Amino acid sequence: QECWRKVRIALKESSERNKKQADKRQQPSQDFRVGDKVYLSTKYIRFKFNNKKLGSKYIGPFPIEKIINPVSVKLTLPKWLGRVYPVFHVNLLKPSLQKGPDVDEGTQQNNEYEIDKILNARMYRNNVQ
Repeated sequence: QECWRKVRIALKESSERNKKQADKRQQPSQDFRVGDKVYLSTKYIRFKFNNKKLGSKYIGPFPIEKIINPVSVKLTLPKWLGRVYPVFHVNLLKPSLQKGPDVDEGTQQNNEYEIDKILNARMYRNNVQ
């Protein structure tokens, strides 16, 4: 009986130590509200370009449409994002600290210029540069 009592006490102390260590790493969840702008992680989103290394890690900012539960939110996504389901875990979101007007990655300006004349050219590996 005495041995079992010591084992139970040791197990209880061990679980308390484990909980204390786990709570040190626990981060409080973000407090998001409807209408807040957030950046969305591209970790699980597929794009048409294959090179993830050169792509941006976050896209947006997008407004929060609805808070489903403390860890899931629904975003208002633009049409250029395709058929992406709009509900995301808060770990995939980053709050926007932007004060000015929104910059939407889907509506980037095309900077096209007309060339007046070619100033110089050279041959490199049998091609004109």
